[in-house]
Amino acid sequence: MKKLLFALALLLFTQPLLAQTYVPLSMGNQQWSYNSGAPVAAGFLCFLNSGLTTKLDTYTTPSGTANANPVVLDAGGRASIFVKPAEAYTVKLFAPGIGNACGADIVGALIWSADDVMDGILSKLKLTANCSDSAGAAACGAASAGSLVIDAAATTVVVSTTAVTANSQIFVTNDSSLGTRLSVTCNTQSSLVLGAPRITSRTAATSFTVKIEVGPTTNPMCLSFLIVN
Repeated sequence: MKKLLFALALLLFTQPLLAQTYVPLSMGNQQWSYNSGAPVAAGFLCFLNSGLTTKLDTYTTPSGTANANPVVLDAGGRASIFVKPAEAYTVKLFAPGIGNACGADIVGALIWSADDVMDGILSKLKLTANCSDSAGAAACGAASAGSLVIDAAATTVVVSTTAVTANSQIFVTNDSSLGTRLSVTCNTQSSLVLGAPRITSRTAATSFTVKIEVGPTTNPMCLSFLIVN
């Protein structure tokens, strides 16, 4: 009897997946952003065979209505994009305007490009908008990833980003290799001395706070963060 119930449950939960030909490029309705965190309103996403110049289709629904290529983003920098499972894409994000091309289509300035982009969580981790701020309190716009510092002698930093929600998973890592990116000399004291960075508070759509136990001496602690919604 238990085996029968298990088989029925498996059938019920997998049936919707079997009906889907295409899968979301990212988790939820992803917002595509400039490096500052501002949304790329009316921007373009160009999809190519990974590492090549041949356009590769994406879709507006799981059942397969083809998008234009490039995909035109809405006023919030969003679009409905489904892709072939396990297909590797080269994705290029362009600003509105002129100066570049996606095939025969004219697009604006290139913001970034990435090869070997795939569906689901992998693309979310590769393509999430991110910021860099070494000014203490980190102003990260709408970015869901980035690099920042806890100033020398300080034990907390407030990271301002509208990407955070009440249910976000927020990951913070001490990374002393970020000196070039942040234009600082990163502190190299052990987390056994300073304490591991941890999240102590958050305000949805506004900010979160990172804390360590002991303020770093001489140089700031360099950190990376990632928000998963």
